[in-house]
Amino acid sequence: MKLTVNKKYLRDVERFNNAIANVTDNKKQIYYKKLFDQFTMQAKIIDDNHNSFTNQAVQPNIIRENVKELQEIRWQLEQLCKKVGIK
Repeated sequence: MKLTVNKKYLRDVERFNNAIANVTDNKKQIYYKKLFDQFTMQAKIIDDNHNSFTNQAVQPNIIRENVKELQEIRWQLEQLCKKVGIK
């Protein structure tokens, strides 16, 4: 199953978009939009590395770094949700 079609991921995407829309400071909103773009990009990279249609072997070291980066970005976006009161 792909990460980008996971219910939790899709729920997070919606929550993060709502939180970013509630940010009033333009500079912070741009920062969080870029962070959100990195979040979706990391998820897509993880999906692509797990794609069974490519004949390449999965490289755990590369995926581990992507997962770690995704976790760090998600934590920052979760903090934003807490600040703006989105659960």
